[in-house]
Amino acid sequence: MKHKSLYLIAFLLIASILFVYNAKNYLPKSLTFDVKKEFEPFCFPQLENIVKKPLKYLGQGMQSIAFISSDGEYVVKFFLKKKPKANWLAKMLYLKPGSIRYDILARYNKAYKDLKQESALVAVHLCSSTQPIPSCTLLDKYDNEYQVDLCRASFIIQKRGIPLNKIYPSLNEEERLNIANKIKALLKNIASKGYKNMSSHFNTENYALVNDEPIIIDLGNVVFCKEIKQNPSKEIDKMLCYFEQWNTK
Repeated sequence: MKHKSLYLIAFLLIASILFVYNAKNYLPKSLTFDVKKEFEPFCFPQLENIVKKPLKYLGQGMQSIAFISSDGEYVVKFFLKKKPKANWLAKMLYLKPGSIRYDILARYNKAYKDLKQESALVAVHLCSSTQPIPSCTLLDKYDNEYQVDLCRASFIIQKRGIPLNKIYPSLNEEERLNIANKIKALLKNIASKGYKNMSSHFNTENYALVNDEPIIIDLGNVVFCKEIKQNPSKEIDKMLCYFEQWNTK
């Protein structure tokens, strides 16, 4: 019995040490690096000015983690690896690496070509490159600092918008009507270009306003389909219906 207690204490001690060590390195381990597949070339001269100061944590979803520039003008999103199938211990200690979500990278690559205005995308860096790109400092939600080699990282840059779910409730009736009409036009444009939204409802967290113009923030659930490009009417009707269901609550 005494030996079992000693083994248990030793196990918990080792697990705690590994957990603390891996927790400190969790962010870099969870990001996507060293993608070899070729995507759109990166071109954004303003990047050097953006990363002179640390990028602060903004939020995290299933597919990416977002940071905001010090001037508040841009959002830099880093792609997360797909969580591995593993037992509770491997997950707790981050022992099993995740896999690269090539499908999500491809969607953003395609959207960068077709939906720049609708998404406020200004640059994509989806695969590793040899061009001189500066490193950056990330601050997580606990203000821990991480150095990231941007030449190796997969990330995108968007203009920062005001989340729709934060600003819409404060608008008066006339302002809401104006924004609602613009959102409908946005949804029509996205569908008309052949994009299917995989969401089952209108998710206000995926939309924002940039200079009073609505944009779609999250493109991970927006998929290009040739059939919709040829006949977008059903997709348009579906998205307008989702929007009206939300707008009339």
